Amino acid sequence: MNISCMITSIGLYLDPKDVFLSLSLVCKEWHIELSGNYIGFWLKSYLSLKTPFSLEDAKRNISKLFKQEILRFNPWISTGGMSPYEYGNSFQNMWNYNGLPYSSYYARQSPGPFKKNLNCVAYYGGGFQSHYFYDSGHYDWYCTFQQGNLPIELLDFENNNKLDMLTLAPLFPEENIIDLDEQASVPKPWDPQIDFKSGRINGKIQFPYNPCRTELAFVNKIAIARPLYFTAPIRTVVIFFSQSDSEEINLDRFDIANNLVSIEDAKLLGIVDKEVNEEKIKYLEFKKRDEEWYPAIWIQFQTWKLSHFEIDLQRIHQVERVMVKLIDADDCRDKYEAEWMDPNYDILYCLFLGTSIAKEDSEEAEDKEEIYEIDSNEFILS
Repeated sequence: MNISCMITSIGLYLDPKDVFLSLSLVCKEWHIELSGNYIGFWLKSYLSLKTPFSLEDAKRNISKLFKQEILRFNPWISTGGMSPYEYGNSFQNMWNYNGLPYSSYYARQSPGPFKKNLNCVAYYGGGFQSHYFYDSGHYDWYCTFQQGNLPIELLDFENNNKLDMLTLAPLFPEENIIDLDEQASVPKPWDPQIDFKSGRINGKIQFPYNPCRTELAFVNKIAIARPLYFTAPIRTVVIFFSQSDSEEINLDRFDIANNLVSIEDAKLLGIVDKEVNEEKIKYLEFKKRDEEWYPAIWIQFQTWKLSHFEIDLQRIHQVERVMVKLIDADDCRDKYEAEWMDPNYDILYCLFLGTSIAKEDSEEAEDKEEIYEIDSNEFILS
């Protein structure tokens, strides 16, 4: 095995920071190799890209991959419908950094069985979202300070972490400081606003599909939040990633994740890269697979005292489409004496953080011959 092959074999199993900040300092020969065309090949392998980066573009973009901006994913499909009763409710809220929830459809009389395993799909629309947290109509904030007829135990913050319980600009607090002791402004009167063009209220919602054709999105972090004072905050979620921007999608393929409400059952989805089993949260992160859609992470909230959670991923993923399966929710109807309501799902958002790179950076490299001195067929990213 020559030096190029040896370094590649080692590097593909290491964190990129270790490769370029430690491995390259072993000796002059290794430094030269890691400073050469190998960077582009390594970047392609690490990110599981279909096309490589040229040396020049790889060097220019590699530092960007560790940025954590909120990528702009646009709503596409939901099998859960939309509730017409919550102020400002929209399927779009699930993908936006704000305090307005997405509540799936429910009836207000003759409640039926709980509808598990809702599929929610979005696609990368290009660019980033603002760091500003849009809090107009933030129901949790309003209820905390106005109190109303809420159960007293939900308002007892003395022995609990307020920021864990309430999702108030958590991602960039230094830019959006909110004083929890200030009285919240009263939101506008309840006024259901439904985008009827997107589909039926009780049934499948489908927005237009218009993916970004000029940028590649790279995800290195996930932030997920659920409302505190709602009757059905999400509990168990599975997230799938896809590198394909095809408009074709078969939702039945995700049935493999149906009813995976235990961490042991969830391990059947794939090879586990990381397991976290804590008092407030459980999650599994899976290794990448060379498939059109692959499971990236399984998440389960363990207590109502945690409403927002962030996960720095083990690997960076190039993502065109995401599928968030809402498997089940915490049924809190009895807390609010709302047993007469149909069970549903309530989620504030599921956000994907990372960066974007112009597509021509990788497409131009595909046209260049003999960029690398090593045979890419010899290496498989674990």
